[in-house]
Amino acid sequence: MGSRFAAAVVLALAALGNAAIMQSMNVLNDGPAPQCDFSALRCCRTVEPASSRVVAPVLAKLNVQLLPYVPVGLVCASSEEGECSGKLVCCSNNNFGGVIALGCVEP
Repeated sequence: MGSRFAAAVVLALAALGNAAIMQSMNVLNDGPAPQCDFSALRCCRTVEPASSRVVAPVLAKLNVQLLPYVPVGLVCASSEEGECSGKLVCCSNNNFGGVIALGCVEP
């Protein structure tokens, strides 16, 4: 199952190509928990710290630098798209085409 998940993440990254979201960003502090409004709710397959062995390579590929404890959602979609079979979270930065969402916390 882990290899299928990794393959899905790799395919999603490939689909993004040279999109504008691939620009480099440096987040030094994740700050306070985001104020969660309906538009910020995401359904993510999983949420793990930036330092996890699954998340860290994805962040490196996207040139995103985070503190190791920042929660990152992987393979995220809008909660408006139906039922959530993953984790329903509120994220502070969703500008990565659904591949990742940053600063995700439970609402």
